[in-house]
Amino acid sequence: MELEEEIGKVLPIAYLEFLLLTGFNFPPTRFNMAIDKLQLYDEVFKAQLSDYRLEIKREHFVIGMREGETFALFFWDEGDNPPVYLSAPSYCEDGWPLLTLRNDTFSEFILQELKRNSK
Repeated sequence: MELEEEIGKVLPIAYLEFLLLTGFNFPPTRFNMAIDKLQLYDEVFKAQLSDYRLEIKREHFVIGMREGETFALFFWDEGDNPPVYLSAPSYCEDGWPLLTLRNDTFSEFILQELKRNSK
């Protein structure tokens, strides 16, 4: 897959299946998850981490962004259906944790987003 070649990593199976099933055009949800914007989401996330002098030491992959301040991501070392975490660096000044577990699996994350979108 071209995306895997670009990032030099093998995507988790659950995420890859999601991309293949949606044709890289995920229905609108609260998170922007457009495949052609993934690099932008990652750049904005890294810039915010830098601005607030924060760091995530584990290798991660940003899969979506909401309102330019909340990011959905997974860690590369957490299997084929990895947990999804949320991070909002600008909120850390107010005492919020840098990472919050959102869903135990990527599949649960997608199902939850679809349910919220259908309301």
